[in-house]
Amino acid sequence: MTRWTFAWICLLAMISPALTEDKPSTAPGDALVAEYFRLETARLAKRTDEFLASIKSVDQWEAEKPKLRKRLFEMLGLSSPVRSSMKSSSSRS
Repeated sequence: MTRWTFAWICLLAMISPALTEDKPSTAPGDALVAEYFRLETARLAKRTDEFLASIKSVDQWEAEKPKLRKRLFEMLGLSSPVRSSMKSSSSRS
């Protein structure tokens, strides 16, 4: 048996269980995490629906939009902080 034949046999032995598996294996904690995400998603959807239902006109939306945009940029780390001058100097001569 050549080295390549042995390598192919080993490769097939490693891959075959993954190909024949009917369902993915789940750890006991996976169900808990899935339930947490399901509940959290439902809670956030409810808050969003309540907020959107509270806006009745375009004027209300236009008044809220800058505040919402500012909050979004802060959450994404895109808000620009106030910067001071660096006053750089060189210590080499």
